[in-house]
Amino acid sequence: MKHGLFFKNFLVTACMFAVCFIVFGVTMLMMGRAFLVREQEKRLYASADEVTFLAEAVSLQDELNSLELRMSLAAISQSNDTHIFICDEFGWVITSSDTARVSPYIGRTLSENVMDQVAGAADYETISTLDGFYEERHYVVARPFGGEDGEAEGYVFVTCGADGFLRVWSGFMAAFFLIALGVLALAVGFQYLYSRRMARPLHEMADAANRFARGDYSARVSPYDEPDELGTLTEAFNGMAESLSQNE
Repeated sequence: MKHGLFFKNFLVTACMFAVCFIVFGVTMLMMGRAFLVREQEKRLYASADEVTFLAEAVSLQDELNSLELRMSLAAISQSNDTHIFICDEFGWVITSSDTARVSPYIGRTLSENVMDQVAGAADYETISTLDGFYEERHYVVARPFGGEDGEAEGYVFVTCGADGFLRVWSGFMAAFFLIALGVLALAVGFQYLYSRRMARPLHEMADAANRFARGDYSARVSPYDEPDELGTLTEAFNGMAESLSQNE
């Protein structure tokens, strides 16, 4: 009970600091993650624009499976660290940017579920494995390309691995919370010591007042060096004690 008032003040201040710090930190982390995702999407869409233009030009000659187009896709892919593939309107992969002699993607078919989603959107974006097309999750953007009649002849997919980015982000989140706990511990310790320092003269005044009540007028409060209200109160209390002692 003796330390109740300052303990409550310390607890409230520490809790307010903790809540503000955590809310601010989580907000900044989420904003940072959203910014990085948007930048990733911009990069993928820029590649998608380039490949779509290329695919529409090549499709006029029906050379979507040509070696020249595949080499062009490989060059774009390597410059942007992405994976690119082109499929027909049914989801059958015609060509891909991977440089393997036998591509593990060419000839595969995307699921009906994926194709329904892609066909129903002008710009398709997601983070998924494309129903098992990839072993790990990827950032994916896709858009249609068409011939002279404007009908979709196929779709361009531009992707990049997402699991590595998400693992790095999870590690960053863990590091943030460890740092936050350390900062919170320091703040709580500082606030506790400061509260104890502020409470000391008041506790001494209470003890001195009890000694006065028992007839002991020699009690004094230790000087408080700060020129604030507590310092003024300490000087006034000691002045009062000195006057009481002289009168006695």
